[in-house]
Amino acid sequence: MKVIGIEIKSTEAILVVLEKDTKGDIKQTTESTKFGINESENNIQVRQFMQQVKASLDNINADVIGLIARNGKAKGTMMPSPYSFKLEGIFQLYEKNEIRFIWPQTVSAFLKKNNCIVEVEKKYQTNAFNLAYYLLNI
Repeated sequence: MKVIGIEIKSTEAILVVLEKDTKGDIKQTTESTKFGINESENNIQVRQFMQQVKASLDNINADVIGLIARNGKAKGTMMPSPYSFKLEGIFQLYEKNEIRFIWPQTVSAFLKKNNCIVEVEKKYQTNAFNLAYYLLNI
């Protein structure tokens, strides 16, 4: 089984791909990546981002895709970037798989009860990695 955990931070998306083999061994694949846009008002960059999302998700061919849900009603410093909602919408337009929205609290509660047996490769991937690990084990 192959899953993708996605975290959107401001103007970039972090994708972590985990795969579980028939023996139950889990590994992070080289398909894990990070990409984004510099100017969300620039139509060309938004289209390029959309094409990059589609090409990446097609190439990875995951069984499950999950995206960390964000609170659109938060205020002040906890409020997500407005640009991040545009990126989130682009992921939602992907037609080959349903994008599951998972709250961070759900992943945290799962990890408190279930020790993660695999280590994340890069620290910035931690949240997307934890989501992918959760998706592999529910």
